[in-house]
Amino acid sequence: MGLSLYNKLYFWVSPLSFFGLGKKTARIGLFIADTAMVLVLLEGVHGARPQAKKVFRWQITGDSNWDGGVDQARATLANLGLKNLPCYCVIDENNYQLFLLEKAKVPEHELTAAMRWRVNDLIAYDCEQALVDVFDHPEKEQCYTVVAKNSYIDRVVELVSRIGLNLRKIDIAELSLKNICEYYPGDDLALVFADNDKGKLLILKNKKIYFLRRFSAHRERDAYVNIVLEVQRSIDYYERQMGQVPPPDIVFYGNFSGDFLVEVESSFSQNVDFFKLGSLEMDFLIDDDACFDEPFMLAVGCALHREEG
Repeated sequence: MGLSLYNKLYFWVSPLSFFGLGKKTARIGLFIADTAMVLVLLEGVHGARPQAKKVFRWQITGDSNWDGGVDQARATLANLGLKNLPCYCVIDENNYQLFLLEKAKVPEHELTAAMRWRVNDLIAYDCEQALVDVFDHPEKEQCYTVVAKNSYIDRVVELVSRIGLNLRKIDIAELSLKNICEYYPGDDLALVFADNDKGKLLILKNKKIYFLRRFSAHRERDAYVNIVLEVQRSIDYYERQMGQVPPPDIVFYGNFSGDFLVEVESSFSQNVDFFKLGSLEMDFLIDDDACFDEPFMLAVGCALHREEG
């Protein structure tokens, strides 16, 4: 697909959506990284309790066209009768940049173009080679600006087409996690998502992202001291610099040991707990507990996107 088809990055919607694909009860969430992809089948997203029914993983090998794994994915989807389902894709955080910037004082329909030139000095390549999108911060003077190479997005579009799905949306990890929180109890919370050596912190107020940050996790050192310090600093900034009331709950998701909460709960005045899949207002009809890692949850979160209108 040519770049002219895109006006947005992750608010982009395929023209096929106007022919009723959004009314199907089944949809696909697809996480794509440089070496792997994770696909989740969801049903009932427009109902009271969505259901995650199947999960598949493929290694992507070969050249920059992701040849390896594509044939397997296409065959699996065809054999299960899942071809041509609407696909909601989330890309790996290594393939986009996210900035919180002062919002350009221009009409709303000119905002994306204005922010494109504002990020020109913040990225390592010419902004003419980038796809840029924005989404509002609840404090209207600022907005989040997402930047990805248009060549990479074109590859994602081609991959989704080659495995036999109808692309509806390209999303980022932070908004996929926000979608998951839509189904989690409580309107205000801090979600700390740590996997391998990276972490993400989202602070939500009334289910809206007020603060987000990426950090290095280093969970193996000093009994999680690094993670605790990052969360403490972030909440302190949120309270003192942004003038917000700290969230009452801090929820951790990741491969933490069982004694993690015992070690860190004294460091916070908030309620501290692990993220519990059973607390989500949805059902996971998948037996393999080992599959519930970050790529899986991001694929689920992207597919939970609620259509407007």
